[in-house]
Amino acid sequence: MRRDIKDSGGAGGKRIVNAVRDALGLSERQVSAAREVLADFGNRSSPTLWFVLRRIMDSARVESGDWLMMVAFGAGLSAHALLLKKA
Repeated sequence: MRRDIKDSGGAGGKRIVNAVRDALGLSERQVSAAREVLADFGNRSSPTLWFVLRRIMDSARVESGDWLMMVAFGAGLSAHALLLKKA
């Protein structure tokens, strides 16, 4: 499934992006939108996820039928993930 994920994004700082990339075996390309949004706007907590998704959807990175993974982490031990397929 990892190679089927075209792009991914999530809320969190550089350490979170690195940890998700390493834990899931993703490439640097697959986390580049998250890094771009962090560089442009900083970590905006939960809303960062929507900025990353918009960046991905507005780019030529994904095409119809491509899979996207969004990951968010909250206070304490909460973590959420969403697998999306572009129509």
